[in-house]
Amino acid sequence: MAPMKAQAAAGRGPSLLRWTVLAAIGLYLLLPLVATLEFSTRGVGRAARGRRGMAIGTDPDLLDAIVVSLELVLLTVVGMLVPTMAWVHLRVPRLRRAVEFACLLPLTLSPIVLVVGISPIYARVTYVSRR
Repeated sequence: MAPMKAQAAAGRGPSLLRWTVLAAIGLYLLLPLVATLEFSTRGVGRAARGRRGMAIGTDPDLLDAIVVSLELVLLTVVGMLVPTMAWVHLRVPRLRRAVEFACLLPLTLSPIVLVVGISPIYARVTYVSRR
């Protein structure tokens, strides 16, 4: 019985480490989003905090744009990504990794392209502000 208890205790160690690493990565990814939300809703005084954030819900054009964006995301995922992944999973499992990579590539390229495209603008802004 003692070896079984030792194996069970040893099995909990990697699981705890795995959850700790996942929690740290989650905090690392969520902290900038929370900071952005806090900054965008920050008012001049404590009483004014949140008014700008609440104003988002009152602008009909912005709400329409958000709804259209969400509809496009849903249509894209349901209409293209899910059937493609299901087809590859059922018919060509050898290509599963390549298709997953191709499906995730736009998620990683967009921030890279954004940074590369905006960095010359920021370089120019800092040049002009130092003059």
